[in-house]
Amino acid sequence: MSVKKYGIYLAFPPTVDIRAEGLGRYLAAFLKASQKEHDAHFLIGCPSWSRDSLILLCKGEGIDFTNLEFLSPRGTPALLRLFYLLRYFRPSRARHAIHLLRNLFRYKQKNEAPEPGLTVLKWIISSPSLLAFVVLALLGLLASPLIVTVVLIAFGIKLVTTAMPYIQAEWKKSKNVARFKVKMAYLLRNAKNYDVALFFYSIIQEEQSKKLVALINKRTDISAWYAPAAFWDEFGRIKAPKLMCVPDIVLKDFPVGFAQIGGNRFSDSYKKIEKAVLSVDYLVTYSEHIKLENIIKYYPKNPASIFVVPHAPNTLGQWLPVNSDDLATKKNSKELRNLLASALTKSLDPAYLQGASPDFSFLFYASQIRPNKNVMTLLRAYEYLLRHNYMPQKLIMTGNPHSLPAVARFIQEHQLQKDVLFLHGLSTAQLATCYAMADLAVNPSLSEGGCPFTFTEALSVGTPAIMARIPVALEVLHDETLKETTFFDPYDWKDMAKRILWALDNRETLLSIQKPVYEKLTQRTWQDVVNDHIGILEKIANQNADQTEDTLSESKSS
Repeated sequence: MSVKKYGIYLAFPPTVDIRAEGLGRYLAAFLKASQKEHDAHFLIGCPSWSRDSLILLCKGEGIDFTNLEFLSPRGTPALLRLFYLLRYFRPSRARHAIHLLRNLFRYKQKNEAPEPGLTVLKWIISSPSLLAFVVLALLGLLASPLIVTVVLIAFGIKLVTTAMPYIQAEWKKSKNVARFKVKMAYLLRNAKNYDVALFFYSIIQEEQSKKLVALINKRTDISAWYAPAAFWDEFGRIKAPKLMCVPDIVLKDFPVGFAQIGGNRFSDSYKKIEKAVLSVDYLVTYSEHIKLENIIKYYPKNPASIFVVPHAPNTLGQWLPVNSDDLATKKNSKELRNLLASALTKSLDPAYLQGASPDFSFLFYASQIRPNKNVMTLLRAYEYLLRHNYMPQKLIMTGNPHSLPAVARFIQEHQLQKDVLFLHGLSTAQLATCYAMADLAVNPSLSEGGCPFTFTEALSVGTPAIMARIPVALEVLHDETLKETTFFDPYDWKDMAKRILWALDNRETLLSIQKPVYEKLTQRTWQDVVNDHIGILEKIANQNADQTEDTLSESKSS
């Protein structure tokens, strides 16, 4: 039996940790299932900076990454390595440094800059060699009138000479490793929001993507390529048959919210999505709703070239040392208590939870904090229940409240710092434990690409879940009794609060309603998802071969 090769195209920008992305969870499940497919082999094409993150993702999810083949340009750009040193600044000093750079270097748009100077600038920024970086910067200084070359060299020297004192100072103040890591990671997570950093990142990513596509186009052994996201417009330059996944287009649905937190970054991302969607012939989504409402409604696409492949359930029970639906049994488990205690050390306020007993009750929402995640409505409902109903549960989330200033402000103004806890960088086992030890999982999200993983992740470890009533969830969870007990109006915090109270008071009843539905959903596996994708990739590869053969026949006859 011949083995066919397919490619997975990834082009995450610098600083993105794939493990923290929802797409990372999907990709991990996809790769794990693909390794069971003996007549198909997947190659991963990605930027140089993504390989380590992918390997860590594989290790965390129990995937044998030694059997994966990677295709990447050589070396991480030297300027990016210098940018990594920004994490050693205190946020206030880092902001000052970046504002100083902005005053020194008011860059022009690409189409306004002189072409020779722009070319030299791109060489400098994307060079993988530190020596080449310095040499090219000096050459650029001679060849181009742009002052950016001088700034880049000065910036690099400044970073190197000032990094160590800040590292030492922050270490002494932090007292422990967890707090130190949080502080050091703060700037790097937010550097992409600054215009200067965005400019550098965009050039680095653009140049790496060009090199990656050039490498891909040299491979004639790959039948077709699959991009699991629609952010990467360079994917359209691949000459082989292509299938692009459009999970959703939340930037179109929530433009104001994303503009407030990301400005130019999200505006540019939206333009890239539109360009990417228009650049490929074949698309795939997770739900009929996204196909109809996000793609066909807005883009001139043939409906027959848009495929729908639903998720398989995400299960977490295999990561736990205790398998039980009984909450009391789980809370009395020494192994689970230790895992929860280790998860609490990853709090954004480690000093408060240092040495804390994991005996408290809590609600749990696993998600990044973005405009479409509806976190503010959840906080309003929770604050009401806490103050007026004296609800004893805390609320644990996995995002960063500073991602949305309104969230951090609400918590500060309502003095919820000790009641709403934010954990970061959880391992899969720690995530599973948080779900298992929670009294209830809550998902208020207004928009998702498919039925939120919350439902199956929570039920897989014996915890009931309540969720926002949105189309992609109703498309999968259509049992009438379940809909009456599980869903709430995501635009009404009072309805959410009412559903939370009912679910806590009727936990066992809700669990008995949801468990049979979960069991039915688990009949679809990630192996089915992989097989569906392979079927589509094979179909478009055959169609491409037929079209090529017809073209050759026509040219010969003419």
